[in-house]
Amino acid sequence: MAYIGMVVVALLAITVLVGCVKRAPTFDTALTVQNATIMENDPYKKTNWIKGPLVNCGGQCEMFLRSWVSDGSASVFYQLYVNDDDFEWRFFDSAYDMNGTKMDFIILDRQTRMGYGYARTIETFAIFLEKKYMNRAKTEGLNFKVSGKRGTKVFTLPPHYVQGFMSVVAQRFPSRGVIGKPQNSNPVSASVSAPPLVKQPSAMGQQPTAIGQQPSPTEMHYWEQVKDSRNPAQFDAYLVMFPNSQMAPLARRRLDELRVSQ
Repeated sequence: MAYIGMVVVALLAITVLVGCVKRAPTFDTALTVQNATIMENDPYKKTNWIKGPLVNCGGQCEMFLRSWVSDGSASVFYQLYVNDDDFEWRFFDSAYDMNGTKMDFIILDRQTRMGYGYARTIETFAIFLEKKYMNRAKTEGLNFKVSGKRGTKVFTLPPHYVQGFMSVVAQRFPSRGVIGKPQNSNPVSASVSAPPLVKQPSAMGQQPTAIGQQPSPTEMHYWEQVKDSRNPAQFDAYLVMFPNSQMAPLARRRLDELRVSQ
């Protein structure tokens, strides 16, 4: 009887512990995604951001959609941002969709996390997306295979996630939804109520280089990937993250040239 009593007590303790575990939020409808999407204003970089909720993409991998518009820019840009935490390097370098279209892909960071008897690798990358692509994804979802020299991985977002995210974009960047800045002059007060973003991928935390200093390895790595791009969104993203970089004047010139040509 004493043994049975101990088993009952143990089961009760396990039940209590399980009940106390905080469950990760789920975003299974467009409305839950919409309510969890936030808008942020960076008065120093003169940029307004819309960020969708973080969702799991297998193991400790996380991803989210984001959109931004900079003061002085007429364009709204879109990205799928992924932080892939795994036990092996894949050395991601390209992405394709289900139609065989090569996507505008950029690797942002690679890190190693060491532990007792193990090592995890973290690859942070972004896929640039156009508005027409996002509109189609509201019914089809997003489905990309990202490849590297040591492996591949498929990343998907369901249609309802894109619907919820784009509904906030349409609300906060109104009128055309793609071109033009928010009509509200105070985007902070007009932000969508939602919990704070619980985790930022590593590249988001990079400090801008002060004028006159040597560029950081992250800046140089990013610049090497975008310098020959024909996509203005990549130069705009570079200037948002590294506004005081030694390459910033060249990035602004390339951005202006591409806008004129388009």
